[in-house]
Amino acid sequence: MTFGLWLEFRRGHDGHALVGSAHEQLAPRKESWVPDPKFTKPWHGIAREAIEWHPTVDDDVCIGCGTCVTGCSRLVYRFDYTRLKAIVVDPLNCMVGCTTCANTCPTNAITFPPLQVV
Repeated sequence: MTFGLWLEFRRGHDGHALVGSAHEQLAPRKESWVPDPKFTKPWHGIAREAIEWHPTVDDDVCIGCGTCVTGCSRLVYRFDYTRLKAIVVDPLNCMVGCTTCANTCPTNAITFPPLQVV
């Protein structure tokens, strides 16, 4: 999916742009953020909150292609339409040990902790 199609995908059912800024809709404030319970189950008996495994996006390297946003089925990322960059919004939704987004990032802007953390 190209970035242009991603923008179209986020339009309302009537084809008009969503009301309010896309950043407000797709990247909720941290105060209202609640991880998706189906993605935060314990991992090998360890609470997901106790595992420091989530991506970090280097803003200086990110080109805003949106590959990580559209490719992550666990909805870890949202696209910040103000800065034109991907942001990590739901870090606990990230599957422990998964690095698919980092492997598909064309500029290597995404990093993870070392696997020894797991």
